[in-house]
Amino acid sequence: MALSGGMSGRSAPAAAGQQNLVENGGFEAWTELAADKARAENVQSLNLIPSGFVPAGWMPLREHVKNQTRTVTIAMDDKVSHGGSRSVRIENRDMRDISYVMYSTERFARRADDPHNIRPNHRYVVRWWVKGENVNPDGTGPILMMHCMSEKNGKTYRTYSGEHGDALPKGTFDWQRRQLVFITDENARWAAFTFQLRWTTGTVWYDDVELCDEGPVVQVKTY
Repeated sequence: MALSGGMSGRSAPAAAGQQNLVENGGFEAWTELAADKARAENVQSLNLIPSGFVPAGWMPLREHVKNQTRTVTIAMDDKVSHGGSRSVRIENRDMRDISYVMYSTERFARRADDPHNIRPNHRYVVRWWVKGENVNPDGTGPILMMHCMSEKNGKTYRTYSGEHGDALPKGTFDWQRRQLVFITDENARWAAFTFQLRWTTGTVWYDDVELCDEGPVVQVKTY
């Protein structure tokens, strides 16, 4: 079962001349979560709105703290959006909460020519819009964290881990556009991104997520 929005779940529009590699970057399409994934502890400890539904192509998760009650809500919001008719809303009610929606290109890695996956030795930019309400300034706040995975001689390894490094917005703020640039290595296979509300209370909305390929780069090795 799926819930479609006004944009039929297509990718959020990218910058002029660039293709957005993220499917459903505008959070317009929502689908019922598979039963096996719904049983996971880091999903069962979430309040999902609508119940049992998630943004198509994304996975909502919460890093569970022992003896913690269900204090996180991840919801489809059809009243607040930056573009299109929907956004994803994350609400934390405990300063220990780490909650997020994750997007991964791993499912596209089986086909080297799949346009939705990352390519070796390329420069990429992730762009997104975020809005906040009563985000506690004593916590980390709304943050993007990501990693790239590479494979060589049958072994998979992490080649890049990063988080958005600019000053993170706190309190109540209107839509802000933010971005992170990263470069893949010669064995890059896939990348994963988590849009979080981390170690704080409050509400954030994410919308119009883009992943754009800015072209090949020359890797220089020093000895």
